[in-house]
Amino acid sequence: MDRSFLSVLKTLKIGHSIQLPQDNYAALSMLLPMVLQKEHRKVSELISSSPYFDIDTVLPKIRRTLLHMAANIGAAECVAVLLNAGANPNRPDSNGVVPLHFAARNGFKDCCKLLLNKGADPKVPDNDGLTSVHWAALSGRNELLADLLSRNIELNVRDKMGQTALHFASMHGHYKTVEYLVDNGAQVNDVNIEGHSPLILSAKEGHQQCIDLLLSYGANPSAKNSDGMSVLQILVSNRYLDCVYSLTQSHPTQLCNLIETLRIPDIINYKYVIECIQHICCKKRSLVLKIWETLVSLTANTGKEVMSSNTDKATPKAFLSLVKALKQISMLDEVSLIVSHCSKSRSLSDSSTPTAMSPPNTPSHSSSFSFGCFFESPVIMNRLDDVWIILEEWMAMLSKEVVAKRRSDISISELLASTDTDTKAGNVFLCDTFDGDSKSLDKVSDNLCTVIEAYHLWSKDTSLHVKFEQFVSSYSDVFKVFLAHNSFFIFNQLKFFLESPNFMRQFNGIRKVVYQKDLALRKKWFYDNLYEDVAPNIQPDDSAKIRIRRDDIFNSSCAQIHNANVDDLRKNFVISFEGDQGIGAGVRREWFNILTNEMLNEDYALFTHSNDGMTFQPSHISDIQEDHLSYFRFAGIIMGLSLYHSNVINIHFTKSFYKHILGIPSDYTDVRSIDPGYANSLQWLLDNDISEFEDDLGLTFSEDQNVLGEARVVELKLGGSSTPVTESNKQEYVELVTEYKMTSAIRPQINSFLDGFHSIIPASLVAIFNENELELLMCGVPNIDPDDWERNTIYNNYEPEDEVIVWFWEVVSELSPEERALLLQFCTGSSKVPLGGFAGLQGSGEVMPFTISKTHDLTKLPTASTCFNLLKLPNYKSYEVVKSKLKIAIKYGSEGFDFV
Repeated sequence: MDRSFLSVLKTLKIGHSIQLPQDNYAALSMLLPMVLQKEHRKVSELISSSPYFDIDTVLPKIRRTLLHMAANIGAAECVAVLLNAGANPNRPDSNGVVPLHFAARNGFKDCCKLLLNKGADPKVPDNDGLTSVHWAALSGRNELLADLLSRNIELNVRDKMGQTALHFASMHGHYKTVEYLVDNGAQVNDVNIEGHSPLILSAKEGHQQCIDLLLSYGANPSAKNSDGMSVLQILVSNRYLDCVYSLTQSHPTQLCNLIETLRIPDIINYKYVIECIQHICCKKRSLVLKIWETLVSLTANTGKEVMSSNTDKATPKAFLSLVKALKQISMLDEVSLIVSHCSKSRSLSDSSTPTAMSPPNTPSHSSSFSFGCFFESPVIMNRLDDVWIILEEWMAMLSKEVVAKRRSDISISELLASTDTDTKAGNVFLCDTFDGDSKSLDKVSDNLCTVIEAYHLWSKDTSLHVKFEQFVSSYSDVFKVFLAHNSFFIFNQLKFFLESPNFMRQFNGIRKVVYQKDLALRKKWFYDNLYEDVAPNIQPDDSAKIRIRRDDIFNSSCAQIHNANVDDLRKNFVISFEGDQGIGAGVRREWFNILTNEMLNEDYALFTHSNDGMTFQPSHISDIQEDHLSYFRFAGIIMGLSLYHSNVINIHFTKSFYKHILGIPSDYTDVRSIDPGYANSLQWLLDNDISEFEDDLGLTFSEDQNVLGEARVVELKLGGSSTPVTESNKQEYVELVTEYKMTSAIRPQINSFLDGFHSIIPASLVAIFNENELELLMCGVPNIDPDDWERNTIYNNYEPEDEVIVWFWEVVSELSPEERALLLQFCTGSSKVPLGGFAGLQGSGEVMPFTISKTHDLTKLPTASTCFNLLKLPNYKSYEVVKSKLKIAIKYGSEGFDFV
């Protein structure tokens, strides 16, 4: 900045009248603040006293003049001064924008009038082809549009994207402007170069008033966007419920189109369609019956289509989404009352022709309607029953084929045990029925399994479920072949097997099919499905806050978790200890670690050691605690949360307890964990003929139990104490005594634990693991491998070859297993390694590698940030110092968090 300019500024400050500097840019820099402050008198005085100043001088880069700036802020007096001084009203900036565009965009009518009167061209486009008409419409400035149109401006002029003023008004929801433009000749069905009409653009943003106006002026509701989605589909996919309702009211044919969108679940989420249908049912009860009958008819026809020979790949998914919609919509009080009322009326009149029924006046809360009866109403079942009948005919035909092939070729058990299951399962069908075309089996089995899944969804939680269970039992051989042919059915269409302990008991061999799949693949499927509806959110602002007392961690945690919302705990939750500053994933891992250890405290009498001293199971005397079942439910929630959030824990249960979690029956070998001597006796009993020893053994179907010094006799079955164990009934005895020792004696405890656990982890998902795999998932790999740890470590300001790093790994390799676990706990908040080793180490809700970062204060101990699996290691100068400092740190710093 030169001295002359500084002098000018100084003079201005003291109010003296001066001329502008002769340098145009310096003069522009002086005038610009005055224009922005709308000081038109000073601007006028300076310009009039400086005739050599070029009024159209532009700012660098953006190429804007003072007139651009004045028009942009609505400084009408400054605009007048600049125009009178000869400013060019049509000078474009770097984007082709002229002052009139700015004034029109911001609705400055006075500025627009001044510019137009001084020769501003309203037809001039910017670089994108937008004229002042576009800008005025975009901002909803009707008064400006009126002024512009009075000057013979073309209303339907297009920008480079082919968009008119109506496109812009519709896109931004200016319904008054839409009305004004259409009344003055704007074309409602004009499309831009992407093929989008004003209605499409308005639907995309959910501007209901604009949509209603455009439709009333003849806009085409069947118009589609560049992706081929109609107006209705756009509204549904964006969940604009009121807009959908309004569209279906103005164009009734769109109601059928809405129901039809359930047939394209890959394009539009069927849940959104259901929301829209429910909304319409709630808003207008007179439409309920029409919606319902259309939906039932479409569902039945689609189901039959799935089982036809010429169906396409999309139809099975369409049928499934229709059934889901039918089931969910049926739960609306408005629907259930009206449909049940109509069903009763038709039943009484014995008429097959649908008749219009008026909605009952009875409020929903006073209805005596039965949900189960609803699913058996003629309005529904006469049509859907046709689908299930065709399904059963298919299954009967396949069952006959399976039986024939089993006699001549291979048994189902051999099929399931085979390592080459796909080929052999195919051969069961391919010899005759499918003419050697393996693709036919794929298509038939996939389609039938989808219809079976729909049947299960429809019958679930209704009286029809008994019939479905009979259906599954009748065609068990076919199900086994389906699973042998494609075991992924158990994770998809047939996952109801995993949801039902009853089915898993009946078809326990199905587990063999499940377990054949790679554990990593099953783990991924488990978490993908677990997080399908409520995924963990790592944003701390959205997390449930739980504050715990460290001196009473069990009771304070129990109270907090009891009052917490389960969905909040699934999304995320933050743990903090009273008196501690630490917060985050590391603190939560420490809380899991301490709390699960505290559950083993003998004072609570919840869990007891097994014979090996390393594993635990529920104690049969836990009822000495009055609230023991509440504590077991709390324990189940904590174990479920640890698995949900991938936090490994320190409790290792007995294999039989993991089986209880998974719904796997215990057998007599599980008794070994609590009493190996007794297990050996049971083994001897089964292996030997006891006919000659029955009297000597003196066994009956009863067990003696000692509870705090009190002797009790427990009968294993009715009259068990007087029923001797013989060679003929010893198998039953072993099963019953195993059931008693491993299950019956602790059934209330198990049930309470599972109630808590399954409130977090659905039984159907966890059932894909066996007891050993579940232990690995919950407890991590028992042994810490230093080499694996080193391989999966990254460094911050260190190199792997640095002396202190080499010394550190030497120390780690020499530590005892307990010390190694303490070091890991010190660094990560957990003493266990997750499934997959250190490569899967968790931190802050995601996989986060172990990191060693350099610090320089050699007087301090190593510190850690457990949320990030970060060890802050000073650059010590000897191996001995590294070892000494680490041992001190892990001994006194493995619990508790503070900022160092």
